Amino acid sequence: MIPKYQAHFRRVHVHFSFLLCRIVFLLFMVLSPARGGDKARVPQVTLSANATTYQFAAGWNLISVNLELDVASKTLLQNRGAVVLDANSMAYAIGGHVAVSQACWIFCQAEGETLTLFGDPPENFDFFASLQPGWNFAGPLTDRTLSGDGIVAWGWDGQRFRQTDNLVAGHGYWIYLSDDYVKPPAEDTYLVVDLSAGSYADSYQVSYLSTPPEDGWTDEYKYTKMVLRKIPAGTFMMGSPEEELGRYGHRETQHQVTLTRDFYVGIFEVTQSQWRSVKGGYPSFLKMEPTGHSARSSKSAITTFGEPARPGQPIMKLIATPS
Repeated sequence: MIPKYQAHFRRVHVHFSFLLCRIVFLLFMVLSPARGGDKARVPQVTLSANATTYQFAAGWNLISVNLELDVASKTLLQNRGAVVLDANSMAYAIGGHVAVSQACWIFCQAEGETLTLFGDPPENFDFFASLQPGWNFAGPLTDRTLSGDGIVAWGWDGQRFRQTDNLVAGHGYWIYLSDDYVKPPAEDTYLVVDLSAGSYADSYQVSYLSTPPEDGWTDEYKYTKMVLRKIPAGTFMMGSPEEELGRYGHRETQHQVTLTRDFYVGIFEVTQSQWRSVKGGYPSFLKMEPTGHSARSSKSAITTFGEPARPGQPIMKLIATPS
């Protein structure tokens, strides 16, 4: 067992080494060959589906990776002398194993040198969710704007660090998150399926939202669209605790449940209009006009939740899992 004072000394030593390493590296950049002029020079980044091309400025360039790099690209970064932050020692080191969103330094003698990296785009990667409290050496996959208290970003302009709220895809930053920072909702919190193509469509267009629309979920989301909400993988306790008032102990047992993967569940019951858009007919014996009014009146009409079935009325829940 390690004595407490030794464990504390090790933690202090790690933090001091990390700080000293950053100071030495910044001094090295300051003492690098002068580039002339005070104009900020930053790398130009061109993004495509499976490739990212960086056009560097002369001197030190701070970039980030937006792909799951293939072996050849990792080797290319290694040979190019990329300086990364080692997660274990928290010190700068030359390496090519750069994870998605991780930042690294690259030095160029001449203006305009290029580097193209190849790989696969990550699935369902959430930049803000990937950040941890404290300092993060990272960059976004798409252009992002910081909002709210508790988060600060410093970007490199080719000569010095500057604070910024606008994060550019492919650029690297030092980003600080306070312990009380509230992260924004995930970009794929809501999945919206467009059913307007009708029942003969081979597939339907989907889109994602982080929050509900400003004017709320209007009728179109219950007629020609379908909205599902993401339930993230994780572990939780199902059932009420034994001391809860009104609990029927013989009817339930509180137990732990683990979801091994994310899935989506419809936030509204499936309506007859949505059913018709997919299946081509109404599930009710009562026929409906496109306007939403019934074509005939009948007391024997199928009812849902105590009301006559209408195009906007619910008939079932929809659950879907990501492929």
